[in-house]
Amino acid sequence: MKLQKSLFSWFSKELAHPEAFFSFLQQHGITAIYQHVTPNDMQETIARFIKRGRQANVKVFLLAGEANWALEPKDLHRHIEQATKWDGIVVDVEPYLLKGFNKEIMAAYVSAMRNAYQKAHSLGVSFILCIPYFYDSLGFTAELEVLIRDCCDGVTIMNYYRGQEIPHIETEASLCHLHQKTLETIYELQPPGKHDLKDINTYYHLGLKKVDENFRTLAKHYQNQEVKISYHEFVYFQELAE
Repeated sequence: MKLQKSLFSWFSKELAHPEAFFSFLQQHGITAIYQHVTPNDMQETIARFIKRGRQANVKVFLLAGEANWALEPKDLHRHIEQATKWDGIVVDVEPYLLKGFNKEIMAAYVSAMRNAYQKAHSLGVSFILCIPYFYDSLGFTAELEVLIRDCCDGVTIMNYYRGQEIPHIETEASLCHLHQKTLETIYELQPPGKHDLKDINTYYHLGLKKVDENFRTLAKHYQNQEVKISYHEFVYFQELAE
């Protein structure tokens, strides 16, 4: 089975150069791209980008998310409608970034994600939820199970702590296996200092070879289920691949 490798891309300038972009992805074995777009991006440009991705046999997912969508999910529903033209949507809503984050906000987030997933399911849109590795550590194991069981087709996990990648997703892996949802682990490539990242959170100074070595060990540990790999994000993946 071919290894499933995805890549986050938060900058919509990549939309303007689909030939070079997807050629690069093919060279590096990327099988899915999670692409963010802005309201200023032309629909024709987006359509051409998606078409080129499919020609290259790369799945093209819409990447979207704001922390406040946990409480005000209207924009999320609009993005789900937009995602009917894509291969699916990757939803990166991080409620713990909201001021006063507590159990009530977490409950609102879970409810919002359940409703969003139901909408996506009704439209035939594949719905991948981007989550951190630490919900169980914060005491939200029950909520985590609901998220995995009722709120997505699979999870992609911000597993950003070098050397702890295996134990940090133990709960998520078990729940994905139990509820037959896809499981993906993300490796951070942005440099320390960006978005408050510490060196321990990123492979920027170690490089892609060390990422792949770590992932092989992780995949072997979880060999009773498929685990996909993802890289965050395109700009630094490209830099490290040179």
